[in-house]
Parts: sequence; C-alpha cells; structure tokens
Amino acid sequence: MILYEYQCESCGSIIDVYSSINKRPEFVLCPDCPGRANQTLAVAGVDTLKESPDWVKTIPEVVEKDSGKAHCDNLIRDPTRKNLVIWLQKEGKRHIEPGEISSKPRQRTRADEERINHLCFERFQKRNAINLRG
Repeated sequence: MILYEYQCESCGSIIDVYSSINKRPEFVLCPDCPGRANQTLAVAGVDTLKESPDWVKTIPEVVEKDSGKAHCDNLIRDPTRKNLVIWLQKEGKRHIEPGEISSKPRQRTRADEERINHLCFERFQKRNAINLRG
C-alpha cells in the first residue's frame, strides 16, 4: 500500500488515502467542503500509524536553513506532513514517482527513425494482410 496525500483546491484540507498503485484515485472529494482534492505527495512503505512519521523529520535536512522564508522556517521548526506539503508547494517541488525519468530523453538518430519506420511498416503489413487458402 502507498500513502497518497491530497489537498483540497477550495479549503486547503489535507486528506490521506492508502491505496495500491493500480487503484490510486486521480482526485478525491474533500470531507470538509464540497471541493475537489488533488494529489500532492505519494510515499511508499511509510509508517502509517503516526501523524508525523520518522521520514518526515528527515526532510528539513534539504531545506535552506538561512533563506528567511517562513515556509522553510516552519518546516525546520515543526516537520509535519502539513508543513511539508506547504513547503513543497511554495518551492515548486513534487515527489517523483518510481519509474519517472528525471534526465533528458535521448535524441533519436536517423538509424532510430529508419528502424521505427521499418517496424511500423511490417506491423501495418501484418494487420492488413489478406490470406488466401485454397
């Protein structure tokens, strides 16, 4: 099970949802208002029994200590899920899902294009072949 955290667009409430990766909802309805909550964070293998599990306490290690930004100071002083979500939003950061490519994609060469075109043409021929049986 993976912990998915959603934040309401209307009131800002944070909702935790435990779900498998295949059944993760795109959004959830906020229990506090009629708003829609979108995913802000996903973490696998977390301690789900604590309000602020131990992994949250390691996040301030990457926060700018002398930035003077209130959201950074709040996360350093009080490392909770709520402050983590606020910090991620203010810094324009997000959790990277397993399997996401974080590097620049490789440029296609002429040989790649020819190989792809050849494979597509072969598949087209197989799909549209007429078999005559006598």
